[in-house]
Amino acid sequence: MIVSFGFRFGHPIGGVIIDARVLRNPFRQKKLRYKTGLNQEVIRDVQGTPGFGETYQKWLERATNQPRVFVGCHSGHHRSVVVAEMLAKDLGDRVYHRDINRS
Repeated sequence: MIVSFGFRFGHPIGGVIIDARVLRNPFRQKKLRYKTGLNQEVIRDVQGTPGFGETYQKWLERATNQPRVFVGCHSGHHRSVVVAEMLAKDLGDRVYHRDINRS
């Protein structure tokens, strides 16, 4: 199971934690602020972070064969959602967005 979350709401315990706060934050752009990591514009913006491909590959290797992987960013709306969706797709796993609707 891949779970996205926001560090500001507390981090989960009992699995691998991936910190997506190193990626570009779409919240800082007015046009993306109220969208989520399920939106194509947000996905493109996060994936456009310099070095994203290499960073994502490291996270993918780390997440492989792990029963629980938690992906966090500040609020759990943008970066963590993008990465969690990608990991779930690449690993053939389920995804849950714990804080996507929290404010």
